[in-house]
Amino acid sequence: MKLVQALIVPTLIIATSAAPPSPSRQYLRSEPQPQVRDGVQFDPDDFEDDTVTFDDPTHHDKLLDYCLTFKNDCGKPAADAYCAEKDYGEAVDFPKRRTYDMETLTIEDQATCTPEHNSCDTFDYITCKVKEQTYYEPEENDYALDGCLEHNSGCGEEAADAFCEDQGYSEAKDYELVEATDMTMAIGDQAVCDPNWHECTTFSFITCIASKI
Repeated sequence: MKLVQALIVPTLIIATSAAPPSPSRQYLRSEPQPQVRDGVQFDPDDFEDDTVTFDDPTHHDKLLDYCLTFKNDCGKPAADAYCAEKDYGEAVDFPKRRTYDMETLTIEDQATCTPEHNSCDTFDYITCKVKEQTYYEPEENDYALDGCLEHNSGCGEEAADAFCEDQGYSEAKDYELVEATDMTMAIGDQAVCDPNWHECTTFSFITCIASKI
């Protein structure tokens, strides 16, 4: 009789468990994902080092309403006004949250939304640009930022202000113009200056602030 040996192939069994609970807000902040606010996609990683975040923002001891005025100019306009009131720059993250048991107050016309009679929304949190930020060797489209707003015009303060506004700040507080050794690009008309053929300037640093001086 021929002996037949059975080949036993081990079976890998993967045990599954119930989905883990949703991560806390703090975890979500440390592992930010691209998001959309007012139709604009952004990545929180791009600004996490120069922002401040206010959880459950309030206005006159009530939850801040999601709209600037009652049911109008909702989202970013209201968040920007809140950041400005705190003497910060623009709002860069401001998720909406429905409230069912607490009143909200609009920041501009002081209108109260009562959940018993209306659908009331507030902010989960608001992230604002910091009051002041210094950018060393600023760039424009991977070129050194030119010292002029446009080709040979608006040099110095105008170009620095435009750069700060592009970063979400009000204006430049301080800057230093230096001779450029690499190609530069103007923030206004995107004109490129080649130091091999022209006298070009750039900024060694620009300090931007959130409020007008």
